[in-house]
Amino acid sequence: MDSTGGMSGEGPDPVTPSDDPMPWFSFFQPSMAGLLSLAPDPVNGFGGDFGGLEGADEICTTLAQQGNPGDTKVWHAFLSAAEAGPEGGPVHAIERIGDGPWYDFHNRLLANDIAGLMPDDDGRPIDADPQLAEMFTDEYGDPVSPDTGMVDNHDTITGSGDDGRLPAGATAANTCNDWTSTDESLPPPRVGHAWPRSANNGRHWINEHEAGGCGAGISTVVERGNGTPTVGANGGYGAIYCFAVAP
Repeated sequence: MDSTGGMSGEGPDPVTPSDDPMPWFSFFQPSMAGLLSLAPDPVNGFGGDFGGLEGADEICTTLAQQGNPGDTKVWHAFLSAAEAGPEGGPVHAIERIGDGPWYDFHNRLLANDIAGLMPDDDGRPIDADPQLAEMFTDEYGDPVSPDTGMVDNHDTITGSGDDGRLPAGATAANTCNDWTSTDESLPPPRVGHAWPRSANNGRHWINEHEAGGCGAGISTVVERGNGTPTVGANGGYGAIYCFAVAP
């Protein structure tokens, strides 16, 4: 892979979509159990260190293949980075995920294209199936939260502004050293919400607020933040969004 997590050089002939048992499956958020099963710390998770963009992409690929054995797609994490692009330039999450369309495990539409993926005035993807818009699903098609009154896990790391791009003025420090650090002294990364906090609040799927910090840590108890400098401090477990960019 190249420095942005994309494929580089000559490779094998592409696999046709018909070889994939679920060719439509092209979007999910890793489940907490799935993410922790791959993390070096199986209790507190990855924090802000996914092993860079390439490591985050591998997380997506591995879990997609667990949910859909035989999956043949190229998967990328929806993450922006400040210095991981060519010649040390920025990488924008919205430019990493292909052209669409994207569907969840149950073949429900997330968006037909980039325009349809952008948040509407309500903060959810414009094109999305209404049920999916209100609750994203994981690698097995299960809702991210089984009970929003009891399990608060909507924070999802993006490192991105409202448009899915690295925010103006952001440096690698704002993306946990481009997703290689759990240093709790770094500025907290941006997170979106996999499901809305309420009917009129906390609904932006890309950029809702900052996480607690880059540290490894999980907090899924319904509360108004727990004050720790971790990715899970405000209601999450350090999840990312995963998109298939090619069959």
